[in-house]
Amino acid sequence: GVEPVADRLSHVDANGRPEGFAVDIAQAVARDQHLEIELVVKPWTELLADFQAGRLDILAAIVATPERDPYVAYTAPHVDLRSAVFVHSDRPPPPNRAAFAQLTFGTTQQSAGHQYLVRQGWTHLKFYPRLVDVLGALDRGECDAVLAVRLFGRHFIDQEKFTHITEADLDLEDMHYRLRLGVHHNAPALLAQLNDGLASIRADGTW
Repeated sequence: GVEPVADRLSHVDANGRPEGFAVDIAQAVARDQHLEIELVVKPWTELLADFQAGRLDILAAIVATPERDPYVAYTAPHVDLRSAVFVHSDRPPPPNRAAFAQLTFGTTQQSAGHQYLVRQGWTHLKFYPRLVDVLGALDRGECDAVLAVRLFGRHFIDQEKFTHITEADLDLEDMHYRLRLGVHHNAPALLAQLNDGLASIRADGTW
């Protein structure tokens, strides 16, 4: 399962075909391990529901979280991305970490960022479909802050020419976006194959 609007992770092209580096990794691992895969493209919340119902075998790009641990077995990470908190540049910056609990965060539903915010008690939330939409809302002043992959956040701020966003002076060492493939706990053989495939494509320079 892959998302149609996960920006640089996975999206659909003009012909409706999925692309992005999560798609590339899944296909490279499948080729290496001689697995036949069908890419199912749906919004994240629907992918999670289908996975939990047993209608999907693999999630192509998932961050391990305590909320997901009961129903997902994870491969080794294939990408490790740092997080950042972006805030509105025209408002006073929060003086300390505790002050972030008073802010309204824009986020996407059931994302790793959403789950992290809830665990911190930062529960004033507004939901949007994509990261670029969340950042647009921040730029317009509809929310106070956004937790995101730093690389992706900076990319969209530059691409969309958002002028009212700055990066907060807050280093979340406990929040990395370590992306993995995810399978069911009752599929240890598949999990081993995917880990072998990841190791192989790293070793031969494919990824």
